[in-house]
Amino acid sequence: MAEGKLRVVIATPEKKIWEETVASEATLPSVFGELTVLPGHEPLLFLLETGDMRIKADGREEWFFVDRGFAEILENDVMVCPEVGENAKDIDVERAKRAKERAEKRLVLVGDPNIDIARAEYALKRALYRLNVAEYRSVKPKF
Repeated sequence: MAEGKLRVVIATPEKKIWEETVASEATLPSVFGELTVLPGHEPLLFLLETGDMRIKADGREEWFFVDRGFAEILENDVMVCPEVGENAKDIDVERAKRAKERAEKRLVLVGDPNIDIARAEYALKRALYRLNVAEYRSVKPKF
C-alpha cells in the first residue's frame, strides 16, 4: 500500500462500486454525524446513515451516495458496505427528480391514512442526497 494513503472499498450486496489505494481522506455519513478518516485512523466499526460520501484522492474528489449499512476502519483500510451505493457519475438525475416529486406529493397528504409518512420522508431524503451528490460530480475542488 502507498504510504500515507487509504485503501477505500465501497461494496453493496450487489457489486463493488469503488476500490483504490490512493485516498488521502474519506468522509462518511455515520449515525453519529459526519466522520472523516485520515491515514493512521484508529480501528473503528460504525453504522452508516443515508447521505453523501466523499473521497479525496490524487488531487480529485470523488462523490458517492450511500444508504445505510456499515463501515470498518482497520489500519489504512476503509471498507464501506452500504445497502445501496452509487458513484456520482452513475446517478440517474431524472429518476431522482421524479422520486423527489413523488415523495413531496405524498407528504402533502399528511392526514391520509393510506400514506406512510415515514416512508415518504425517507424517499425524499434519499432523492435529495442523490441529487446533491449528482450536482457535485462535475465540481473541481480546490484543495
